Amino acid sequence: MYKVFIVDDEPFILEGLRAIIRWEEYGLTIIGQASNGADTLALLHDMDTDIVITDIKMPKMNGLELIQKVKKMRPNVRFIILSGYNDFDYVKESITLGIENYLLKPINVQELISTLQNTVHKIAKDRNKTIYAHKDWEILRSNILYRWLTNNIEPRELRERASLLHISLNCPYYIAAVIKILFDVRKGHTPSDPKASQIADEAHALCRQTLQSFAFESDICFCDPEDHIVLVFGRNTVEQQKETIKEVLRRIGSNIQSTLNVDVCITLGNTESSYLTVHESYANAKNALAYHLVTPDNDIIDFEEIQFFTPHRPIDLRIEWAVFSKLLISQDTDALFSFIDDTFETLQANKTLAPSHIHCLIIEILLNIENTLNALNIQDFSLSNDYKSLFENLLKLQTVQQLKEMVKNTLRKTIDCLASKEQTANPVITRILNYINVHYAEELSLKTLGAAFNINATYLGQIFQKETQEVFSSYVNKLRLQKAKQMLLDTSLKANEIAAKVGYTDSNYFYKIFKKNIGISPTAFRKYKSIV
Repeated sequence: MYKVFIVDDEPFILEGLRAIIRWEEYGLTIIGQASNGADTLALLHDMDTDIVITDIKMPKMNGLELIQKVKKMRPNVRFIILSGYNDFDYVKESITLGIENYLLKPINVQELISTLQNTVHKIAKDRNKTIYAHKDWEILRSNILYRWLTNNIEPRELRERASLLHISLNCPYYIAAVIKILFDVRKGHTPSDPKASQIADEAHALCRQTLQSFAFESDICFCDPEDHIVLVFGRNTVEQQKETIKEVLRRIGSNIQSTLNVDVCITLGNTESSYLTVHESYANAKNALAYHLVTPDNDIIDFEEIQFFTPHRPIDLRIEWAVFSKLLISQDTDALFSFIDDTFETLQANKTLAPSHIHCLIIEILLNIENTLNALNIQDFSLSNDYKSLFENLLKLQTVQQLKEMVKNTLRKTIDCLASKEQTANPVITRILNYINVHYAEELSLKTLGAAFNINATYLGQIFQKETQEVFSSYVNKLRLQKAKQMLLDTSLKANEIAAKVGYTDSNYFYKIFKKNIGISPTAFRKYKSIV
């Protein structure tokens, strides 16, 4: 609603204006009234209004004087004059003051409504211009800052733009920090989700507000193209750097978490002694984001503390996969979840932990789930889809808690699968499944198996699908892919060699079907094998 204030020394005019127009229908509301200019001026000191409708001749202060004084105080207020005097001098002076219209009494209601509508349109247009101008300025500023922090701007251009955009380049020390919002994939949030985009904008605003409260004029805040909040801190002395900066970052993180109910990952780059090398601090802060998986919650990841860290596989981590399989087969959900929690806790307690350890652990858990199901001659398409989704989210570096929960959800569905399926009682299918598990690398078809087991191929396909709830070709493909995944992790064989060993004569087809079912390529899958 746009706000209207009415001024007239005639009471019936004040009351009549309220009654003759349905103000709300035009997006307007009357917020106050007065009988003279002096009282109006006093009220508008503490009252925000968009439009003032005023008489010309009034006691204490006439309408023209009122317009002059209010415009000095609130230059964006619009004025409409009502007058019983058709005096050219009044009209001329009011026009020079920039009024919207000069209406004679008695008031023509339609002319007043038309004037109000035009005035509202102008106010809305001006506000949009202001908003767009601010957005354009922010876009320009963010582009320049991003070019600076990625070393894609010439020093001369940077200095020219910095002066225009109020960016300080005069500090002897600079350090960059990155804040990443950890969207919860379990709630359907992704960086491309409109709600997630809104959260990112609100987080950026909170960051700016918090930064301003510390009153360091040289500090900079903006969003990069990945919606990371980027901060650049300029400091005059080394002593001012780490502790004060970490205090600012902790306050920002706390405000975002408490206000928006989202977790954040905060990283701090290294200290640079020139604005020309700040891009190195930014790059190191971004690289440090991966270490969120192996650091305590709400802790700031300092690149200078992890850059000399050489991770190696924890030698004290001994996972009893036989116990895991036994718990899975027995469908003991509570014991399985405790096993997962204890395993992650042991892994995270190791001081030589790297993010890839978490990834590798999850892959091992998935492979052991598949191995257990294969041992029971159970393959389930819905579980295969879960694996694909998990691998895709694994690459997005979500929190350890989120990754654990996703593993537990997979276990829940696996247990449901075990509970709803019984091992086939058909002796022919049992023999054929055992044969497939041994000869999966050879040419397999319903025709060759039908001939080998003396059974009609069409009938074999029907009873195979009935007993396994799986089409024959799909069952074989999943088994071969399971064996291929194991070889990718356990051997140094090339992907095309593995393709041949598991029964694919066409390596291109192997690549295609692997990515379709697993969600990533064989090469990407293998990269989690090597932990230095």
